[in-house]
Amino acid sequence: MMNQESQSSNLTTLKFYNETGLDIEENITSDNKSVTAGAYGSAKDTALLMALLWKTYPLQLEITARKDARIVSQDGVAHVLPNTNEALGHFSGMIASKTGYTDLAGGNLAIIFDVGIGHPVIAVVLGSTYKGRFEDMEKLTDATLKALK
Repeated sequence: MMNQESQSSNLTTLKFYNETGLDIEENITSDNKSVTAGAYGSAKDTALLMALLWKTYPLQLEITARKDARIVSQDGVAHVLPNTNEALGHFSGMIASKTGYTDLAGGNLAIIFDVGIGHPVIAVVLGSTYKGRFEDMEKLTDATLKALK
């Protein structure tokens, strides 16, 4: 269904091989393993997907700009879910964020941030390192803000 949705939204580089996007490990023989990425896509299509998600599900994305989420399960147990985006405190105007990391894909980060009232910008980092994705994003957002001054 995710592939059908991406195709119908003209996100032609997005391909999903499982629901999580996590790498798929397959045993070819008992001592030889093959690993395939769980998903592929360009930075452009990732940005367009973030825009589509924000337009369609703004309240669900809002929680991704917080340091943590507090939810109560059906059995009444309270849970605190920490956000894995270490850059949250470094960006003013954060609207939404999505982190990702796998051995094959490396460190990935997509954010939506406001550069002015009603002026959201989407930035995407793909193929960085686990920690480097946050530093790379900071460079992108700084360059964006300087270019808009």
